[in-house]
Amino acid sequence: MYNKSREKEDYHSITQLDSINIQLIKTESDYRNGLKRLEVIFDAIKGTPESDEADVLALLIDEYEKKHYKIEAPDPIERLKSERKKCT
Repeated sequence: MYNKSREKEDYHSITQLDSINIQLIKTESDYRNGLKRLEVIFDAIKGTPESDEADVLALLIDEYEKKHYKIEAPDPIERLKSERKKCT
């Protein structure tokens, strides 16, 4: 079913995102600058361009971190050995 009011909401969201300067995070410098910018806009009021920018920037930062700061799951046997040593 066609919903004209929903179409207006979608268009409004798209035009808000058009006003945001979004760049991919490709380098460590881009990453650091993204973190600094996110710190500034993190508590933006929901529905504002800054809030939308924070949402997109957080996704970009998360993807960069997944690629460049991989956290390996600890070996369960080594973890148990470590815990056992703490108890003795």
